[in-house]
Amino acid sequence: MKNKKLIYENIKEKEKKEKEEKITSIYVKKVYNFMPNFKEKKFPIPDCYFEYNNIKYAVEVTRYYSHNKLLRKIECSSIINKIIESDNLIECLYRKLGKYECEPNIIIFNDINDLKNNIFIGNDFIDYINIGNNYYYNKHNSKYGSCYINGIIYKKNIKDFLLNIQNEIINGKTLLVTLKRKNKFSVSIKFKYSTVLSYGKKRSLLPLFSYFENQNEIYNNILKAIQNKICKLFNYYIQKTKEYSIYYNYYDLVVYYEVDAPEINCDKLYTLIKNKIDDIGYHNIAIFVENSILVINKDGYKVYFL
Repeated sequence: MKNKKLIYENIKEKEKKEKEEKITSIYVKKVYNFMPNFKEKKFPIPDCYFEYNNIKYAVEVTRYYSHNKLLRKIECSSIINKIIESDNLIECLYRKLGKYECEPNIIIFNDINDLKNNIFIGNDFIDYINIGNNYYYNKHNSKYGSCYINGIIYKKNIKDFLLNIQNEIINGKTLLVTLKRKNKFSVSIKFKYSTVLSYGKKRSLLPLFSYFENQNEIYNNILKAIQNKICKLFNYYIQKTKEYSIYYNYYDLVVYYEVDAPEINCDKLYTLIKNKIDDIGYHNIAIFVENSILVINKDGYKVYFL
């Protein structure tokens, strides 16, 4: 299990590095007009480090979210992906997610029997299951739960309930599985059977999409991401670059969007950052938005269209 966890962490670290370098390359090519040749680093900072014409560049990369529900889904997705192949999946979901306020993620099953067996095995941790308005299971901590099926209430156990809804599962209906409360929060997870959406995997998470945008929420999320990095710059990064003898002429911050590119008013965002932050710390702060990069420094701002 430890080896599996280590392999997963190494893969995620590699993916993170590749994404940071890709985002930085787009930024540098557009703003500085050259392609960076990244240096291998012995230390974890900065995220990207390169040199061009005897000028050294250090770049930190961070992300922001279109809205907070999406942020919580992504945080929960990260936890779920670590345990998604567990034999006792529902118990693991209960123990790992019950400490957080989570938005329901959709777990795709390639095998219908795997989906049903997981619900059957994890029944002790389940309170409710429903599929739309026609099928509903309420465990009530007893051997037999009450089942609402097409307008009629039955006394059936979880095995009987799964038998009754098998055709619904085969037809691609999504099951909302609500687990018992652990600590402060209830946990709800969506299960779905699909050989198409699984892309050949035994179990996988449905990709996340952002369906709406609240402009003020976007601005606040961008501002929060920048403020966190400025705090780290003054309290950690500058100290560590000196400690590790890392020299730079430019130390930039690149802030990119997660999942969807939002459309924002660059004047409004610049004014907000200017009013909220006295010293940006970095030479440039570059913010990826829809179709452009907003670059802010002590002299003002400039928009580079992608």
